[in-house]
Amino acid sequence: MKWFWVGEWVIFVVTGLVFSLWISGVLTRPLRKLIAAIERIAQGDLGVSVPV
Repeated sequence: MKWFWVGEWVIFVVTGLVFSLWISGVLTRPLRKLIAAIERIAQGDLGVSVPV
């Protein structure tokens, strides 16, 4: 019975880690695109468009 609880906790922890990595990727991907566009604007390219 004790091993069953340990197995559940491992599944919960792994699921939480995978979910948090996915969420962090979803949140940072648009920021990376925005930073790249800002850098191009800083170099003088004012024709840059950033999809919202």
